[in-house]
Amino acid sequence: MDLQWKAPQTVAARSKKRVTKSLSEADVRNYKDTILQHVHSGTYKSAIETLRDVHQFEIR
Repeated sequence: MDLQWKAPQTVAARSKKRVTKSLSEADVRNYKDTILQHVHSGTYKSAIETLRDVHQFEIR
């Protein structure tokens, strides 16, 4: 499973193309506490949805 950060975009631009940036190992370490907090506070599915919606991660 790869974690990627999605840059905030306008609604019009979002429908035309998807811009993502791969997270480096250092970025993952910086977000580790946030990721673990969401995973431990609910189900796997709700943690994934929160990371996508709130923190703009794209998880493949």
